[in-house]
Amino acid sequence: MAEDLTGLGKAAEAFSELTKEARDFLAKLFGPTAEEGGQLIGEQLRFWRFKNGVRIAEQAQKILESKGIEPKAVPAKILIPLLENASLEEDENLQTKWVSLLAEAASGHEIHPSFPKTLSELGSADAKILEFLFHNHQQEEERRSSTTKDITISVGLHGMCEQMFEDYLKIEYQAIRISLGNLIRLNLCTHKDYTVEGEFDPNPKLNNRFFISSLGIAFMEVVSIAPLSKDI
Repeated sequence: MAEDLTGLGKAAEAFSELTKEARDFLAKLFGPTAEEGGQLIGEQLRFWRFKNGVRIAEQAQKILESKGIEPKAVPAKILIPLLENASLEEDENLQTKWVSLLAEAASGHEIHPSFPKTLSELGSADAKILEFLFHNHQQEEERRSSTTKDITISVGLHGMCEQMFEDYLKIEYQAIRISLGNLIRLNLCTHKDYTVEGEFDPNPKLNNRFFISSLGIAFMEVVSIAPLSKDI
C-alpha cells in the first residue's frame, strides 16, 4: 500500500470513528469549509488552508513584481511558521498583513523570528488598535520633521486614550480593554496612567494613555506594505 504522505488516511480513519452527532457538530463548526454530502472534514480543511496559503503567496508575489524585486530564499524558521499561520487566517485585514510580512521576508529584508508568531496572536480589534497607534506615530514623526522647536507639543505625544479607540474605531469598550491587554502582553504597545497618585480617577477612558512601542513600530513597518485597514 502506498505511503500516506498527506496524512489524509489517518484523518479519514479518525473521522470515521466519530459518532454522527460529533461529525455533524464538527461540520457546523467548520461552516463553509465543510461541504454538504459528507466530504471528509480533515481533507476539506487541508484544502481550505492550501487555497488560503496560495492566495496569500500570490498577492505577496504581485507586490514584489510591482517593485521589480526578485524573490529570495527565506530562512525556514521564519518561512514555515509564516506560511502555516497565514493559511489559517480568515480576517481580510489580517490577511493583508500576512501578505506584507511574506513580501518583506521574500525581498531579503531581515525579519525578526518572533513576528510570524506575534501576528498569529492578533485578533481583528487588536490589529485595528495597533494600526491606529502606528498611524498616530507616523503623523507625529511628520510633524516633528516639519515644525520648529518652539512649536507646542501635539496631543499625539501624550498617547491615545481608550475613548479615542471607542470613538474612531467603533469598537466596544470591553473589546478595547482585552485588545490593549494583548498588545501590551506582546510588547507592541506601552501604557501610562496620567491620573494623579492618590486621587480618584473619574474617567479612566481619558487618563489611561497608550503608545506604540519600538517593537510595535518595527513590526508594523513590515506588515504594512499592503494597504492599512479602511477604518483608519
